[in-house]
Amino acid sequence: MKWQIVAISMSVWTGVGLGQRPPHMRERLQSLRIAYLAEEMQLMPEEAQSFWPVYNAREVELRQARQQARAQLSALQVKKTTLSPEAYADSVSSVYLSLWRREAEIRAAFHDRFKKALPPEKLARFYHAELRLLRRALGEAPPHAPE
Repeated sequence: MKWQIVAISMSVWTGVGLGQRPPHMRERLQSLRIAYLAEEMQLMPEEAQSFWPVYNAREVELRQARQQARAQLSALQVKKTTLSPEAYADSVSSVYLSLWRREAEIRAAFHDRFKKALPPEKLARFYHAELRLLRRALGEAPPHAPE
């Protein structure tokens, strides 16, 4: 059951090129992801009060970056017939690389805020849980690291 939740919830993180999901599905998947992270992190109530607003703010910024990339890919699709295959491929690659850079910048910018919200061991658990979630969604074996 846990693996199914993880696989479903990861679809929220992926799919720049897959289009928008209906709001009710997006909300349901987000709820599953939050439940998984909360279980894995074992947050105390006071930790949860300070952590979740920071997490939600980060998710908003990540979602905006992905929406911008989707818009750029849509614009490229419209211009595809006017570009050479190489120019189109280079442009698509550039959009993805820009998105990945922007996601890394957002994650780095929020690290200090997470450090203020959580003790170091809980922050490490959070990052580890996110990595496990991603790996499971990608069908990779879970990492064998101490909890």
